[in-house]
Amino acid sequence: MASCSRERELEAYHDGQLEREARRDIECHIERCPHCARELAQLRRLSGVIKAAPMPAMPAGTLDLLYGRLDAARQQDVLRLGELLAAAALVICLASLAALWGMGRGNAPEVAFGQEWERAAVTLRVEDAALDEPEIQLAQGLFTSLRPENGNE
Repeated sequence: MASCSRERELEAYHDGQLEREARRDIECHIERCPHCARELAQLRRLSGVIKAAPMPAMPAGTLDLLYGRLDAARQQDVLRLGELLAAAALVICLASLAALWGMGRGNAPEVAFGQEWERAAVTLRVEDAALDEPEIQLAQGLFTSLRPENGNE
């Protein structure tokens, strides 16, 4: 039996998926093509049989089982996302720890300060700084005012 090149369009026509122009075009074709007319009749009979077939009832508990599996799958996705975020946080913490450890070993970048008293005030190590007497007193005052027992944390 010969087939027609427009059978796919015929299926879309039967399913109501064609635009108005394409629908008119295929209707004209069906009037001229006996093969497509037979195919359309078969599609309509098959649709009628399927519509007339009784729909079996869903067994009790099946819907609950499906929803339970859906919820479990969603929870699994949330857990995977949590694991990925925790791993990313761990990597960030380890990288930060490594950077801080390197800073403690003297690998910190050198910061140029304008005056010695500024370095002493920031590092809070007045005794190491080579300062004149007024600058030492200023640095010690800053150090004392920044102590935790003075309300600073």
